[in-house]
Amino acid sequence: MKHSRLAAWLLGFPGLLLAIAFILISMHQNNLVQNHQANDFTFEKDALCIKGTGLSDKLAYSSMKKIECVNKVETVRPVDEAYFNGIVETKKYGDARVYVYPHTKKYIVIHTPKKIYIINEYSVSKTEKLYRELKQHWLLFLFTKFIS
Repeated sequence: MKHSRLAAWLLGFPGLLLAIAFILISMHQNNLVQNHQANDFTFEKDALCIKGTGLSDKLAYSSMKKIECVNKVETVRPVDEAYFNGIVETKKYGDARVYVYPHTKKYIVIHTPKKIYIINEYSVSKTEKLYRELKQHWLLFLFTKFIS
């Protein structure tokens, strides 16, 4: 009888720890979204680093073929969360990796040969600022590559 209690405790304890970890991670992610910190964009010399609540990507400026700022991205299935990052099927671009606040009606679409990335910030003005910064870094990279 003692062995079965010990076995049950040993098997149940890791599950309990996983459940607690999941709850803490969920609370942290919700806090990031509520404080408008779900996305973190870092401009490096050769790449844009994107960190979302669950995913991250490093996009080399050399892989960017086109960058556009749009007011609307239609998805096949509605995204109603306050924040979402992952893969979304869009009507115009097909499958895209997104890091977005869906209720902010301004999006940056980054075209690469392999994927489409859609990003934004929690406000239209912050998204427009991010777009200008990204475009500036991308064009500067292209210019320095062209003259060297």
